Amino acid sequence: MNAPVSEITRFLDQLHDPVACFRVNGKIIYTNQAFRSLLNYTKKQFANLSYSKITPPHWHAQDEKILHNQVNNKPYSESFEKEFISQKGIKIPVRCRIESIDGCDDCFWLFAYDISEEKQYIDKLLHSQSKYRAIFDAANDAIFIHDVDTGKILDANLKTCLMYGYTRDELRRITVESLSSGVAPYTNKDALAHIKKALQLGPQIFEWHAKDKKGNLFWVEVSLKRSSIGGNDLLLAVVRDITDRKLTEAYRDQLIAHLEAKNVEMERFTYTISHDLKSPLFTIKGFIEMAQRNISQQAFNLLPDNLHRIGRAAQRIEDMLNELMNVSQMDYWKMKTEQVSLKSVAAEAVELLASSINEQNVVVTIDEGLPVVEGDRLRLVSLLQNLLENAIKYMEDNPYPAIRVGSVLVDGQTTVFVKDNGSGIDIDNRKNIFELFYQIDGTKKGSGLGLALAKHIVELHNGSIWVESEGKGKGTTFYFTLNMKKQL
Repeated sequence: MNAPVSEITRFLDQLHDPVACFRVNGKIIYTNQAFRSLLNYTKKQFANLSYSKITPPHWHAQDEKILHNQVNNKPYSESFEKEFISQKGIKIPVRCRIESIDGCDDCFWLFAYDISEEKQYIDKLLHSQSKYRAIFDAANDAIFIHDVDTGKILDANLKTCLMYGYTRDELRRITVESLSSGVAPYTNKDALAHIKKALQLGPQIFEWHAKDKKGNLFWVEVSLKRSSIGGNDLLLAVVRDITDRKLTEAYRDQLIAHLEAKNVEMERFTYTISHDLKSPLFTIKGFIEMAQRNISQQAFNLLPDNLHRIGRAAQRIEDMLNELMNVSQMDYWKMKTEQVSLKSVAAEAVELLASSINEQNVVVTIDEGLPVVEGDRLRLVSLLQNLLENAIKYMEDNPYPAIRVGSVLVDGQTTVFVKDNGSGIDIDNRKNIFELFYQIDGTKKGSGLGLALAKHIVELHNGSIWVESEGKGKGTTFYFTLNMKKQL
């Protein structure tokens, strides 16, 4: 009996894994060299120790449960993990399995495996993953991790969830198609083309029209590159919201276009001024020369007519300069938007022109249905005043001159009109009628700036203006729209 036992113990002492034998009451019967080395106890010291003494208290309940199942159900246990306490008080993690011993009902073998290095590796890995996740979620840009073969979303950081409105689990269940506007070149097909380029040609940077969970569209810049993460070949997409940048770029482009248009307008403005001012200046110069001859020839009876013509030409220059001042100051006159009744605006414009209206016996009708809009009241008065003044000017010899101010719906938008039964406008004149200093009839009083000013006021309100006429002698209707934020 002793010989076999001696041979067994010699065999067990040569094993690298710890082995021990103990009774149900916890008494330790045997430990091999590996077990003694693991806990740093001698064979003699183990004789005075119990199984519970070398086990941390929080493992006792588990040990009792495993032993109870072992005794009552089967001769061996499943593999389980626990800890032992070394002589120095160090907790050592092990993976164990116990077996019953034939011929000894309350005795068990314990086969253990030191998993300290494994635990350290796992702890290090978990710490690394935790650190990675912290950095991942702290990033200011949205980050997607995709499968290189399928393009499937494997992971996303916190910024991605906030930007797109999805949870991580939801993002893993959808495709890039759900995160895109879907309008070329921002479709799923286009996304796959970018992925293919990133895998074959290297990192790709491009703009993308994205869509969040609520369907809101916004602009992003995507940096797409192949990357190895944790030894895995993956596709990394770093996404930055550039909505503000796109708005700035759009504003810049709009500003450049506006300045270019202003530059063209200024060139035309300068040319027109130099051209149109020459005519009254030549008139003044010519009649001054005639007046000088009248004086030298003592033809004083001709002086009043010549001086009258000089006065009219000077008045023409003054009128033109005043109108130019109004136009030039229009952009610097700060817009003051408020709720404005176009009916009261039209009434005010009529009152300002009362003298001309009464002089020509013009009947002006203002419709009751004119809307209340948001706009600059002073500018809107000027707009209607210029349109009414133009209509009065071209009444010709109409015995029943009439003007109507009203509104109609055109394609669902409220459109205001000023309609007269005057001389009308032919097709050739219609295309130039809103240009600076343009006049259909040079004999008519005025500077030729009224309609140009009207057009400018409408444009300041983000609207449009146009003219319609069936031709000479058939009256004229000016239509305009405003970008009305509110109609009451």
